[in-house]
Amino acid sequence: MAYWLLTHTPQCLASKVFFVYGPTVFVNEKAVHSAHQALKLKVARGMDKIFEARRFRYFEEMRLERLIEEFMAQKCADPRDKIYGLAGLANDIEIVERLAEDDEDIAVTTRYNGSQNVEFIIDYRRPFYDIWCDVVQYIFRCPYYFVPSHADTDESQIRHLRHVRLTNVVRFAGLVQNTLQDEVESELAQLVTSSEASETGAPLQGPRLFGRHVVPARGYLAGKILDFGPSYANYVGSNRHQTAWRALWRKHYRKESDLMKLRMMEESYAAKILLYNETDVGRITHMKGEPFVAYPRLEHEMLDDLTAANTPNADRLQIIDNLLEKLASHSVSEDTPEGEACRFIGTDCCIGLAPPGAARGDWVIRFWDCDTAVVVRAFDGDETDTNTVLRLIGRADVADISDRKGPHGDTFGNEALQRDYFTFYTPSKIIDMVMDWRTLQRVTASITT
Repeated sequence: MAYWLLTHTPQCLASKVFFVYGPTVFVNEKAVHSAHQALKLKVARGMDKIFEARRFRYFEEMRLERLIEEFMAQKCADPRDKIYGLAGLANDIEIVERLAEDDEDIAVTTRYNGSQNVEFIIDYRRPFYDIWCDVVQYIFRCPYYFVPSHADTDESQIRHLRHVRLTNVVRFAGLVQNTLQDEVESELAQLVTSSEASETGAPLQGPRLFGRHVVPARGYLAGKILDFGPSYANYVGSNRHQTAWRALWRKHYRKESDLMKLRMMEESYAAKILLYNETDVGRITHMKGEPFVAYPRLEHEMLDDLTAANTPNADRLQIIDNLLEKLASHSVSEDTPEGEACRFIGTDCCIGLAPPGAARGDWVIRFWDCDTAVVVRAFDGDETDTNTVLRLIGRADVADISDRKGPHGDTFGNEALQRDYFTFYTPSKIIDMVMDWRTLQRVTASITT
């Protein structure tokens, strides 16, 4: 009940707040705190979060991006209530009401106060996928990532904001899917099997961003696949296969410090994947023919130029078209590979589950502060070649480094993503990419942060 009050009226912004829980009315924060201590009410935790949000309603914590992360675990009978309610609370968007065409509902146009305006319609008849696309666009419109031309800000700070935005895209897309309680994935699973979807394909296209139906993002090279172990089914069903898998490590690692790291990672990762259901395993899949192109970020900074506020639209179109043209020129015709997800071991102690079709030498790309990963393959060149083009093989599942969550967040990802410049001794691990909306959705479904 507490969350219904939040989503139907902007309680975080009201001058006075009270909660109704069954026959009990909580008239202030002290009453909620007492109930939490004395009665151990689970809903009191949600109430505490609302009071905490009220205390920061004038600060950065009330950006839509931060609110979604804070409240994504809360449950609603209709998960769209969370997105629409939080949009009314955010201090970085302006809401303008207008009547819908049929006068049955009130539609709301939300203007993001960034370099451009974007339409965000509050309409419960819209598909979950469309709502998800609208909210993910926010990260490219949010004023937090833009610096006014009159501000006294040096170029390094502006570049840093662009970098942060690009590294946040995949994580934020996953948070929004989690906020919508996996309804986007469920909706699309039904849609792609319908005759209507197979005939048109239009509902999955997504909005135009920078003039094309694609999304830019930034990740980092977590490792290159060295070898493969048992399939997922064999791994979870046989102690013999698990023993053989661990023995395989010594073929590629001899240092005791590396083997100790692998053992620590495997212990927690094995406990995680043993609980996977059919849907979890199904996400580790080959992605044939998806519009996706990636390349190492070395001297060139195409995505930085693409997302800069002062880049002319014609130049943005040219940047995207050049990338997609590279993908088309290297296109290959291949059947969907048979088989299932299997264990893999890679460089830099990277281990996990690889999708069908993965091969030795493929690159494993991870994203900042989340557990999702993809496997890509180089058409030509290597990581020191600015002409390297990478195509998508599929979504992977990767074991977490034991110390990924440090005192300042994803310390491992931060280190990899801060190597901005290539040198002979420390090659950059940054990978820039452009993908279509459907691919982004499949990559970010049900991620953990």
